[in-house]
Amino acid sequence: MNYQQFQEKLADEVRRRSGEKFSVTLRTVTKNNGVCRHAMEVRRGGTDLHPSVYLDSYFDEYRKGVSVGHLANLVLEQCEEYGRKVRLPENFFRVYDEVSKHLYCKLISGRMNRRELPAVPNRQWMDLALVCYYRVDDDILKDASILIRREHLNFWGISERRLFREAWENTKRDQKPVFSSLQSALRDISEAPGEEDDSPLYILTNEQKCFGAVCIGYPDMTEKIASEIGGDYYIIPSSIHECLILGAEDCYRPETLNRMVRDINRSQLEPSEILSDHVYYYDAERRVVEAAVERREEEAGNM
Repeated sequence: MNYQQFQEKLADEVRRRSGEKFSVTLRTVTKNNGVCRHAMEVRRGGTDLHPSVYLDSYFDEYRKGVSVGHLANLVLEQCEEYGRKVRLPENFFRVYDEVSKHLYCKLISGRMNRRELPAVPNRQWMDLALVCYYRVDDDILKDASILIRREHLNFWGISERRLFREAWENTKRDQKPVFSSLQSALRDISEAPGEEDDSPLYILTNEQKCFGAVCIGYPDMTEKIASEIGGDYYIIPSSIHECLILGAEDCYRPETLNRMVRDINRSQLEPSEILSDHVYYYDAERRVVEAAVERREEEAGNM
């Protein structure tokens, strides 16, 4: 049985074992950076929020010899657990005045999301895109978010300008920036004493350490970093969750840093967490951010 046949067989078995209590639909879910995952959408009645059961791990278990019937029972158990834990407030995601309290901004790759962006309100910054998302309360569903699409704006009857104004204000207010040396950040994670900081790298994220790369766009943030480290610097987009900062005087060539970013993106990150394949340069005197390679090529041409 191939993967497609397995998905259809499992969906049929879930329907049968539930006594047709659930509506079951197979979908391909497109996540950030065009990452596609095969999912089973399991809906009871007309509920707005329902589980999408990702099927890759179930297929792995099937190939190890686990029966489709047993896997269908596991899917149903997962859905029942979801139903017990998730309690939606009345009119969830329908009334904009309630939705607006939970809207935030994040940075994603413009290039890797180019097919999805026409359907998503966005603001371009360099080769990145600023988009908005709804953060679901942890007491409803932990670590869940909903990307805001143009269809949502049409339903709510609001403008993109209002969406970004309110989401940006929420982001600045609720997601405070954290800027520290990388060595200090690692020490905080490990909760172990360490030596004096001697790393030239700094990290910029937010207190939640989730979608923290957006902090680079906070008012006066680039200037504050320049003042802190003493001049020009490189911005290394290490993931959608944070940026690394490296002083320009540390003698790394942009080409070397770009190769490092590409290698890390391919070997260390989940594909959905990649932000960009190249670094940026902040010129403290001109107060501008630009692609680092372009800047160095321009300087070489003026010599």
